[in-house]
Amino acid sequence: MNQAVNAMLYETNNDIMGLLMQLSDKHIMDFTSFVRWFEKDNDEYIKRINVSEEHVYRCNKDIEHIIHTLQDSMQGLDTQKRKHVNAFIVSAQGIQWMNMLYLLVRKDAQGIELEQDLDAWQLAERIEYWFLDFKQIWLMDNKPSELSRSTEFIRKITTWLRNNA
Repeated sequence: MNQAVNAMLYETNNDIMGLLMQLSDKHIMDFTSFVRWFEKDNDEYIKRINVSEEHVYRCNKDIEHIIHTLQDSMQGLDTQKRKHVNAFIVSAQGIQWMNMLYLLVRKDAQGIELEQDLDAWQLAERIEYWFLDFKQIWLMDNKPSELSRSTEFIRKITTWLRNNA
C-alpha cells in the first residue's frame, strides 16, 4: 500500500509513507495533551503515557534518522513535492521537541529526577525556532488567523520552560 501511495503522490520508490508511519510511532505526547496539562493542570495523560527517559531519547534518535532519510528522498522531486516533504521534516523536528518537553512536564508533574540534564532554556529556543518554520509552512495553505491560538500556546510553553523547568 505504501509503495502505491509513494508512486502515485511522489513518483518515487523512496518509502516516504513508510517513514511517516515510523514517525507516528515515535510521537510520545500529542499537542492536545500538552494543552490540557498547561491550561487545566490535568496530568491524567502524562500518567497514562509514562515512558522512560531512555525510550524518549531512543525515539528522538530514530526521528533524527527519519529526518535524514526524508532529506535524502527530496532529490529528484519537483518543487511542490519537496514542499510536502519539507513539511514532514519540520513536523518530525516538532515531535522531537515535544518529546523533550514531555520529559520536563513529567518531571514537574510527578517530581521525578531526569538521568540526563536537559537545558530548558535551550529547549524553549528550539521550540521557538521550530515554530517559526512551522508558521512559514502553515501560511502557504492556511489563514494567519488560525495560528493565533497555537502562537499563544507556544508562548506559554516557552515561558513555562524558562520560569519553571
